[in-house]
Amino acid sequence: MVIRERRRRRRHQHLSRRLLEAVDLLEAIISHHHIIREQMELLQVLINQLQAANAAQLQQMEEVEQRVPDHQ
Repeated sequence: MVIRERRRRRRHQHLSRRLLEAVDLLEAIISHHHIIREQMELLQVLINQLQAANAAQLQQMEEVEQRVPDHQ
C-alpha cells in the first residue's frame, strides 16, 4: 500500500512538473506570437510606405517622359 502511494505521488509530481513546463512553454509562445504580430504590422506599414513612394516615383517619371520630346 505504501509503495503504491509513493508511486502515485511520484507520478503526480512528474505530471505536475511536466504540466508547469508546458504552461511555461505556452506562455513563451504567446509572448513571441505578440512580438511577431507587432513586427508583421510594422513590416506592413513599411511595405505600404514603399509602395506609395514607388507609385509617386513612377508618376514623376511618367510626367518627365511626357514633357521631354522623344529623340529617335
